[in-house]
Amino acid sequence: MQIGSFELGLISVITVLMLCLFIFASRLKRNVHLAASIITVLGILGTFVGIAYGLYMFDETQIEQSIPSLLAGLKIAFLTSIIGIFLSIVITSILHELENNN
Repeated sequence: MQIGSFELGLISVITVLMLCLFIFASRLKRNVHLAASIITVLGILGTFVGIAYGLYMFDETQIEQSIPSLLAGLKIAFLTSIIGIFLSIVITSILHELENNN
């Protein structure tokens, strides 16, 4: 499985946005619950962006040549969802640990 520069760039931007949101929210403890939800939403947004990219680049008159673009969009879609869900689980786990320690 190869990831092109566009896919890697988009995944990187979405991941950095998610991490920045987490860092910002962790400084304001009351917003950590909100950060977990927003990170999940950003992951889902990345899913739709990836699918839209793949479909936009797909040319039904040249199916064989269009398949790599469609698959690249699906890679973006799945990877951003996985990153968003993973970070949301991490944030929620950290929050529960912090609440249990107080």
